[in-house]
Amino acid sequence: MKNLFSPQVKFHPPVFERARRKLRDLVIREVLGGGDLDAFIEAARRAESSNPRWIEPLRIELKKVLDPVKSPVIRENKVRAFVAFSSGKPVGRIATIVNRAYLQKYRDGCGHFGLIEALDDADIFKALLEKAKEVLRDESLVRMQGPSAYR
Repeated sequence: MKNLFSPQVKFHPPVFERARRKLRDLVIREVLGGGDLDAFIEAARRAESSNPRWIEPLRIELKKVLDPVKSPVIRENKVRAFVAFSSGKPVGRIATIVNRAYLQKYRDGCGHFGLIEALDDADIFKALLEKAKEVLRDESLVRMQGPSAYR
């Protein structure tokens, strides 16, 4: 089994990547409150704005998914959400999941990530995945799998 945290793993940009932008000011912040949650939702909207087939999820539904009172997934697992900002605007998002039931059953040290969306830029995706890797490593996990869907 390959350890995804090993330095041999490389991120390859998409074949039809748009012109690359310089993201010197890319900042990734954890979602800790209402304003951050709005930015988390807005990041997906901005990332998918050019996709005519994308249907935006209801805002209230996404807020339920991320609410520890209303969501058993959040209540029973450790979920952390992050937003990437460039020039003060949300450009990407990701969530990490430490699924306790999964770990108890499989005992493989695997954490998960999901809800990943970003502008079409490999550097943003790489930064988001690196953040997920760092967070899961801090939880003493040795593997990372995703994107996982959870609701």
